[in-house]
Amino acid sequence: MDILARLGWRKRDRAGLAGRKRLLAQFLPVLDNLERALAYDGENIHALRAGVQQTLKGFEALLASEGVRTISVKGLPFDPRTAEAVGTYDAAGVAENIVVELVQRGYMLGSELLRPAKVIVAKPQESERTPHHEHSRRRLCRPVPGSRTRVR
Repeated sequence: MDILARLGWRKRDRAGLAGRKRLLAQFLPVLDNLERALAYDGENIHALRAGVQQTLKGFEALLASEGVRTISVKGLPFDPRTAEAVGTYDAAGVAENIVVELVQRGYMLGSELLRPAKVIVAKPQESERTPHHEHSRRRLCRPVPGSRTRVR
């Protein structure tokens, strides 16, 4: 390998290391705040809770500064591209396949999925289901369309 190619690789390695160092240094205040929260031995639980909430806000601001945003899915139709159904729920007055509960938030990094949201999806209530025959019961045991998890 010639000298110019090696110099190019070294330059890219240093730039990558500098970027990682900058990002990781931004996490250190969050780590410091969590350590302080764990070391807290006072009786005022409200002060501890307020401190943890501030730490969470700081962490969310850090993620936002890096282009990370949460995915809003509650109350919307289930979309397997951004959410993973981990269960279903008999929800009165809610249309089938509407997200009724958020179990774990999902995140996007720009236009890329960083982590899908884990959700509970509405299914028709017992009274809204098709007449009792063998196929209707089997249909209810299948996973939600597009889900990676089998719904029971």
